[in-house]
Amino acid sequence: MREGRPWIYQGVLRTESYRGLPDLLKCEKGASKLGGFTYVPVDMKHHKSVTTKDRYQLLGYNVLLEPVLGALPIRGGIWLNTGEIEYMDLQRYHPKFESLLAEMDRIRQGTLKTTGRRCG
Repeated sequence: MREGRPWIYQGVLRTESYRGLPDLLKCEKGASKLGGFTYVPVDMKHHKSVTTKDRYQLLGYNVLLEPVLGALPIRGGIWLNTGEIEYMDLQRYHPKFESLLAEMDRIRQGTLKTTGRRCG
């Protein structure tokens, strides 16, 4: 990443609590701890439109990129089976995602109990 490669395939991202393997990291102009460029996550999918699950996946990669870049990436993209990359403003969804991460941490710490559900 420090070299500013245009694309990075399956760059390993991790923090103490989380790990991720985005399909692609795309280099873009912008400021980061790396210099005059930054990276945004891009994930490849076999469907024609972006799903909620896709957004959450990109938001997870954003959280993992923040320590490396010094800030959360503003956007991320889903490369759809149409051949188009649909970019979205991830900052718009970040507050809800932070709530989800906090809930997950509470479950991990044992302070929030879960209920099992049977599903098909």
